[in-house]
Amino acid sequence: MAAQWERNNAGPSPDDRRWAYLRHSAGTSLRGTNAIHVTRALERLNNKQQPLAPHGITLFFVVDAPSQHLGYQVLSASRWGYSGPEYDNLLAFLTGMKATAETFITQHEKQKRQWDPRDPDFLMVNVGDIERGDQPARFVGLGMETLNTDARQWYEVVPVLQSSGISSLQAMSYVPGEGAIRLVDGSEIRVIRDDTRRGRGNDLICNQPLDATQIYSVTQNVPDKLGVQLRQAWPAFLDLAKTLGDHLNPNGQVW
Repeated sequence: MAAQWERNNAGPSPDDRRWAYLRHSAGTSLRGTNAIHVTRALERLNNKQQPLAPHGITLFFVVDAPSQHLGYQVLSASRWGYSGPEYDNLLAFLTGMKATAETFITQHEKQKRQWDPRDPDFLMVNVGDIERGDQPARFVGLGMETLNTDARQWYEVVPVLQSSGISSLQAMSYVPGEGAIRLVDGSEIRVIRDDTRRGRGNDLICNQPLDATQIYSVTQNVPDKLGVQLRQAWPAFLDLAKTLGDHLNPNGQVW
């Protein structure tokens, strides 16, 4: 396989460090969101509340934070939906989110305004950093995550979880998950969360450096590494990411 990046004799630049940290932060954030997805879904089942669907999307933002590492902070806001035709099918879910985004964007453009997915009156997200702070937040990418993997489907696992009496925290280790991210610089990341696998069970795979001090690696074609459901949904995911990026951050400005 071809080398993707080579030794920089001067060492990584500040920009290299910021981007590597952003990629790694987004990947670990999505992995955490996927784990919390398990706990919330099981809690709702145990409390006989309306079940959550196994898929979600996460929008990533950056805000200036001089006191934080490298001068910025990564925020994430997610969308989970209730079990049903609209959300149980990942492709339909992504397509529906794109239609929603396009509707909100059109409404705001007519008023010469920019739509914010965290606007309470035009809300696209319902979990995570959904409250807008005083500092401007720059959209930097989109993630999708699922509790369906090639090894285990969520709705097949649910009866086992309910009959076993397993706690929601224990379920995080029992139920694997997977995700993918597309950032505005073209970075693509695969997120794997599977505590039942030995060795590399919680990997981040990226087509760009995840560590600014890394001097050599091989190209990772992220879409080809994805599980079946994420791979099939990848084109719709890219469409949604482009729709959001073109409106929220058309110039791809991050720093």
